[in-house]
Amino acid sequence: LSNFDLHDANLGRHIGTPLGRLDFEGANFSGVQMTDGRLNDCSLIKTCFQGVTLDRVNLAGANLRGASFEGASLIKCNFTTSRCRGTNFRNADLTRADFSHADLCGADLSSANLEGARFSEAKHDNTTRFPPGFDFSQKPVTIPDSLQIGQKVTVRWGTFEGFEGPIQEIDPSNGLLEIELEIFGRKTYVKMEYDDVEPI
Repeated sequence: LSNFDLHDANLGRHIGTPLGRLDFEGANFSGVQMTDGRLNDCSLIKTCFQGVTLDRVNLAGANLRGASFEGASLIKCNFTTSRCRGTNFRNADLTRADFSHADLCGADLSSANLEGARFSEAKHDNTTRFPPGFDFSQKPVTIPDSLQIGQKVTVRWGTFEGFEGPIQEIDPSNGLLEIELEIFGRKTYVKMEYDDVEPI
């Protein structure tokens, strides 16, 4: 599947079929619309993602060496353990993206929006470009007072969008909540980030 062109394709908010572990080296995804999808462990070397919308997409473990995400919307994307050597993130929106344990050597994030992004144990060096004055250290998560144990919430998006249930646990160290949801008549406990839900 390498070197193919998906320019301006609309893959929807949930593509249904996971694309994990495929080889898309050199492919053109520019302008693609795809949220809540899975590209984990894919080979995306020198792939073009300019201007894409990939909010909440799972890219964990992907090889993104030399790829371009310039101007892309990558809100809450999962880049954990991904290889981002020489990757272009200029002008990308990486709000609350997770780069934990990723390799960012040579990556350009110099003009990216990194508000709330996580870099726990990410690898970087003097060739990695961050915005001027950027503090690489982890910042504490502030969970709104409206979210308390026992508070009933509704899930805003993702696999469980529209489901409702009470908060069972709150972990202020990482902003994760445990929510009790009823799925097919059975109680199921799901962990999600605090801004994935809203109080009812």
